[in-house]
Amino acid sequence: MKPNIFILSKPIQSGKTTSLMEWCKGKNNVTGILTPDIEGSRKLYDIINKTYIDFEAKQPFTDTNIVSIGKYNFLEHVFEKAQQIILNQTDSDFLIIDEIGRLELNQSKGLEPALGIIIKKYLNKEISSNLILVIRDYLLEECIEKYQLQEAKIIDSIAEIPTTNNLFGLVLCGGSSVRMKTDKAFLNYHGKEQIYYLADKMESICEQVFISCNESQKDKIDPYYKVIVDSATFQNSGPINAILTAFELYPNKAFFVMACDYPLLTSADLVMLKDAFIKHKKTVSFYNNNTNFREPLIAIYHPSDLSQLLAFYKNGNTSLQLFLNDIDALKVEPLNLKSIISIDSPSDFYNIKSNLI
Repeated sequence: MKPNIFILSKPIQSGKTTSLMEWCKGKNNVTGILTPDIEGSRKLYDIINKTYIDFEAKQPFTDTNIVSIGKYNFLEHVFEKAQQIILNQTDSDFLIIDEIGRLELNQSKGLEPALGIIIKKYLNKEISSNLILVIRDYLLEECIEKYQLQEAKIIDSIAEIPTTNNLFGLVLCGGSSVRMKTDKAFLNYHGKEQIYYLADKMESICEQVFISCNESQKDKIDPYYKVIVDSATFQNSGPINAILTAFELYPNKAFFVMACDYPLLTSADLVMLKDAFIKHKKTVSFYNNNTNFREPLIAIYHPSDLSQLLAFYKNGNTSLQLFLNDIDALKVEPLNLKSIISIDSPSDFYNIKSNLI
């Protein structure tokens, strides 16, 4: 799988930084640095904190720690601040570094060594977000060679930057449905089968949505919907199979996991859970305060925690409830506890169905 690295490469004074400044407005999932020119003076802009720092040193120099390149003189301590921002603010959907120049390429100064460290982490897929590097067109080949960016995607417009929220939806078909005596995935509460109803509901808040099923169910799924079939690697392990299979296929994504057992969940509930995930940047699940029970099948799993889930499974564990407790996943109480009622028997189905009509 290619690393999530994009290089915005255009000529000097072509509006690269200005367009990125505009693109960042209103987004809370972007971190990193930009270097706008404001009234003839270069500034460092901390994207997440929305703060400007004077970057250029003005003559006569009062600070002896100056980094010079051509006719420009920069304050070394601001480069150090920029490096801190790059290394410390990577838990987001996008990290922007503006820009790579001669200081980094020829002198290993400026944003180095932080720049090389962070690029290596992306190349090794240690970070799951998108990295956006800004570089002038005439330095592009040199940059690619120095940092081994042959697999990065070269773009010349911000329109090519993905709008992903890095969140995939995963609708679980369910197990054997012994108590229900029929496949719960295909029960109809809202005018269509439950798995399709949930998949459609999740489309507006997820980058992509998949229906997770076992081998015997896959041919029953409407071909309009994307399917992930449980891997034999994790067979006979319950719902953890579905999540680990999805993670194996898409290791850089967070997964919004939704079981088909909860027909009373609303769009507001799903948005509430997603907002908590984005705000806290960690695994979240709905929680019943009355029973002290986390809902592992109405949860959003962070990519870093999914790596731990694989180790958890390899140690002989399959309980998602226990896993959420182990990692101290964020607890979110639903707007109404009725939303997280699980429907598991024919009598429950008919009672709920009659109330929804």
